[in-house]
Amino acid sequence: AESGEEIKEIQAHDQEVVCLDYSPFISSLNEYTLASGSRDWMIHIFSSKDNYGNVSNLDDHTSSIVALKFCFDPKEREDSKRLKIISSGADKAIIYWNYDEITNEQSLYHKEVFKNNKIVSMDVVDTKIVAGHDKLLTVTDISYKIRIFEKKPEKIKASGS
Repeated sequence: AESGEEIKEIQAHDQEVVCLDYSPFISSLNEYTLASGSRDWMIHIFSSKDNYGNVSNLDDHTSSIVALKFCFDPKEREDSKRLKIISSGADKAIIYWNYDEITNEQSLYHKEVFKNNKIVSMDVVDTKIVAGHDKLLTVTDISYKIRIFEKKPEKIKASGS
């Protein structure tokens, strides 16, 4: 970013890339991990240590990936914190993975599917996942994977005639 020069072009997906996220810097490994999500239903994971070579793929969504984020579960003990990848898709699902940045292995540990509301955006803020749906806003606790807030928009009455 400092020089503005391209360092790598990656041809990874069959359709448009919709979202990207960098992991927190892993000082013991002196690297970052980059994840990309696409309309091709795939998440690809790349390591800066390997010149952004593809090190893993996640394919548990059944529709376009809408958003993805790296985070840590703050309730895990400091000596056993595992990097998490949380993704949401047009399939109305939020999927949680543990990701081992040393072995590049991942394990799915929770999947939540919203019955009536497609997810259109998602962010991780502190210990919460904030998801915007087509007609709903939800906040979910990362550690307990329970919704702590849910709000449907109130109907707007038309003014005038």
